[in-house]
Amino acid sequence: MTIRRRDVILGGLGLGLALVARPRWPRAGEAGLAHSLAPDGGRADQTAALQHAADAAAKSGTPLFLPAGVYATSGLRLRSGTQIVGIPGRSILRARAKGGTLLGIATANDIRIEGLVLDGGGSSASGAMLVADEVEQLEIANCKLLGASGDGLALRRVSGRIADCDIGGCRNMALVGEDPRGLEVARNHIHDCGDIGILVRRSSAAETGSALIAENIVDLVATGIAVDGHGGGARLAVVQANLIRNLFFRKTVDPRGNGIAVEADSVVAGNIIENVPGFGIVAGRARRLSDVSVTENIVRNAYIGIGLPARRSAGSARITGNLISGAENGAIRAMNGPTRSAPTSS
Repeated sequence: MTIRRRDVILGGLGLGLALVARPRWPRAGEAGLAHSLAPDGGRADQTAALQHAADAAAKSGTPLFLPAGVYATSGLRLRSGTQIVGIPGRSILRARAKGGTLLGIATANDIRIEGLVLDGGGSSASGAMLVADEVEQLEIANCKLLGASGDGLALRRVSGRIADCDIGGCRNMALVGEDPRGLEVARNHIHDCGDIGILVRRSSAAETGSALIAENIVDLVATGIAVDGHGGGARLAVVQANLIRNLFFRKTVDPRGNGIAVEADSVVAGNIIENVPGFGIVAGRARRLSDVSVTENIVRNAYIGIGLPARRSAGSARITGNLISGAENGAIRAMNGPTRSAPTSS
């Protein structure tokens, strides 16, 4: 089992999170990798060849192996059972100059993507590099998603796991999960994005779902992690043992600048948040707050440590055991909308 420095730090928080060994990646020629495709250095569009190889591999129930190199492509569509495996950091799917989404998945199940680099190069059309809609058991592991001119990943009604990935250089958000069906986002490094690092939201009050967001490093984004909702707020979210730091205000009407923001039925525990121009943690929004627990977090160098609605009718929250230092305008503040009302702790 490989134990990384971050695992040791997080293990010290006493949260009982399991340390997971990195998987052993298949190599070319090993059993079970019956389909393979050679790169051409990104000189020609290989979309048709990639699509044919991915479909054939899915039909046969074996992974498609992509050797190290650059593959120029756009608009690949993955069917149920598709597995694409590459050499981490070296098997690169690069967006064509005027391409859009690199990978798209719709109404499918059992999709696995491991060891690939998705390179938007900042040149793809607006939109996410990877879009998944109505997908059961999507696994994206040990991949890099870099240089999206929109979002990195856009997931709607998806179950599965996004883990051990590097997502950076996105013009907008790194990962958007709408109406998750049991989604785990864990041990990723998210950095250098123009908006929110991880956003989980529901599209209507009738939607339910769940998400676990744990052990991620989120650095140099406008807001670290947001669990948002429609009316009553997003449901059943655990935000645990993440490191969020070095955030910034956007030069827009909504500047962001908060570490973690949640609304309802959420647990925020054991996170470290530092160097934040707004709130370290926001529990609730305006007049909405319902059954939120914020415990055992460390907040350093924020404008305000923790903010929650001032109205008693907003709902209930448990705020306990948090360590807040260097908060410029109060450790815990009751808020009237975006405006601070009075300090409850200083």
